[in-house]
Amino acid sequence: MKKLENFFFISVLFYIFASEIMEQKNKFLEKALALFLENGAKTLTMDDIAREFGMSKRTIYQHYKNKEELLDSVLDFHTDMVISKLKAITEIENLNSVEKMLIRDEDLQKLSNNQKSIFIRQVKKYYSNLSKKNAIKAYEKLKTIFISNIEQGQKEGLYRKNIDVEVVVKMVIVLMFSYDESPLMESANADGLNQCEFSKQVIKFYLNAIVTEEGRKFL
Repeated sequence: MKKLENFFFISVLFYIFASEIMEQKNKFLEKALALFLENGAKTLTMDDIAREFGMSKRTIYQHYKNKEELLDSVLDFHTDMVISKLKAITEIENLNSVEKMLIRDEDLQKLSNNQKSIFIRQVKKYYSNLSKKNAIKAYEKLKTIFISNIEQGQKEGLYRKNIDVEVVVKMVIVLMFSYDESPLMESANADGLNQCEFSKQVIKFYLNAIVTEEGRKFL
């Protein structure tokens, strides 16, 4: 019994210690993200980061072997931050599937609009391997959220059941992030279709493609 109590006590201490470490790490990554967003992925140096945090580069290198590894963690943190907001909406019980998609619209805009920042542009140009890795991770997490929403909508009778879920979800996510990738968007922007409006129209286009007649009335 005594051994069991000791094991439980040690487990609690380990959990508290691990939680504190994770909180400190998240605070560090949050500030590092702000620095990268302000200065750019290529422009910001490890010297700049060390100076902003009031620590030596050697201390940073104890946790991240180089700038690319730090960037990888910052990108993961950035993606997880937005995804967590989108996932939280899934847990709201008094909203139907269409309402949840419309509420998510603002956060989805932020996620796609962030692609325009100097930070993301430089990541794509100078750290293409990290950019691709992060894009795939973001896609996989977004896909889970979209599929969960479709399953709810089908149960509610608001979404059609005869749709290829995997294909439809991939199409809408690709569209969400396509604004900066296509030269056609330059002329569209000149005509007043900015990225914010484009994102809204993509969500409307997507919902109109999958809703039932009942869902269309609600929409």
